Amino acid sequence: MDPRVPVHDLLIIGGGFGACSALAWLARLAPKAMRVAVMIGSRTPADGADNFYGCGLAYGAQDPTHLLNSAHWNMGLLLDEPDGFTHWLSAQSPTKKLSDFVPRAEYGAFLQSKWHENLKLLTLKGVEVHVIQQSAISILELTDRFVTIVDDAGTNHSCAAVLVCMGPTLISETGLRHEKLISPIWPHGLQCLKGACGQVVIIGTGLSGIDAAISALAEPEVTKLTMISRDGRLPLAHDAAARERLDVQFKGCPLEVLKTIRTAASRVPWQAVMNALRDQSNIIWHDWTTIERRLALRHLSGMWTAHRNRLPPDVLRQVETAIDHGRLEIIKSFTRLHFDNDGHVCVQLIGSGGIIKPDWVVDARGFARINMNMNSFFGQALRDGHFNTSGLGYGIAGDKSHRVTPLGLAPIHVVGAARIGDLIETTGAPEVRTQVHQSLEALLKPNHPVKVSRHMNCQENGSSAID
Repeated sequence: MDPRVPVHDLLIIGGGFGACSALAWLARLAPKAMRVAVMIGSRTPADGADNFYGCGLAYGAQDPTHLLNSAHWNMGLLLDEPDGFTHWLSAQSPTKKLSDFVPRAEYGAFLQSKWHENLKLLTLKGVEVHVIQQSAISILELTDRFVTIVDDAGTNHSCAAVLVCMGPTLISETGLRHEKLISPIWPHGLQCLKGACGQVVIIGTGLSGIDAAISALAEPEVTKLTMISRDGRLPLAHDAAARERLDVQFKGCPLEVLKTIRTAASRVPWQAVMNALRDQSNIIWHDWTTIERRLALRHLSGMWTAHRNRLPPDVLRQVETAIDHGRLEIIKSFTRLHFDNDGHVCVQLIGSGGIIKPDWVVDARGFARINMNMNSFFGQALRDGHFNTSGLGYGIAGDKSHRVTPLGLAPIHVVGAARIGDLIETTGAPEVRTQVHQSLEALLKPNHPVKVSRHMNCQENGSSAID
């Protein structure tokens, strides 16, 4: 086989929501005889089953007490079916009254179901689909006709186009390992807290930190829970009633946008204002200069995170009750982890000089910013000059269709959390499903250089056909 001839018309890298959305779109859009491969990663589920397909890191192994942080009616896979998850839930339990915020485990079941359903639809349509259970490591070659991706087994995968849907890279303490240090928390890290006792310190007070806190609070032998972050700010709560669409335009510099937000929030629930801002956020971000972006991140990022990344009201009440009863403490501080002479993990509070020696430490600081120093597919692609970062020095830069390679070279599109920096809003289901659709529309245009080759029907080493 000539390695310069693409084996796949399209390679999708990722095994979570983004890839699941891509399969749903392809079940509609893909031409007959198209050859698609999905590289889902080398991760294997804890129970050895196949129930992790489509779930990614975030939804593969969830405690029933963890709720989705978004209402079910906006978590569908397709742009024109935002309530697709709602319909699926109703079909599973027709007589059950749905609460606004359902367990994350149910969403994982939805993604798994849709993953297999759309693979079958693609096969019936005559699309050849392969699932590759390896992780992408680097781009071996990029020409005007093809891309060659190397996986962690050393196998090369040649394709005419690539859609990268990998989820967020989690922040972790490099070089620090301990049986009582949980990092990262997904997909199975929080299971280590089962039976935990004594003091638990959680680094991070965002949505991931709240999930860790819910797990810790469920353990009766946990005597004290401490959450620490640089701003000491917890997410605020959703208002399920604030679903009205506002006709508000946000324009100008960061201070002008902030003024518009405050004016609008004096008339209607602030949650509705934030929803309207979310729809326009990437346009606003694009119009700001690099200096304005840096100023906004420096002075407004904590406020944005607390108001944008919201909690189900019941979850926030549970956290606030734990604070009122003295079981949970919030500390505002930068931190550093190290070992003491006895080998225990210590949490140093930078500035105050305080040191906490807890029984457990949970690293729940959220997403890492993609840059060329990272030991990852994206870091390697940046070092090799295949991708560029945003003007902030992190995040993969792309065009309006999320293409990250220049015209004249084979197309690679990147969607989701890897774009943070180039985009400000790029991690939620509505944004990712929109980006996937825009990418596939660009890739499948009739005049696009990606052609569906009908003369080949070969299978790469390491790939498995889907029945």
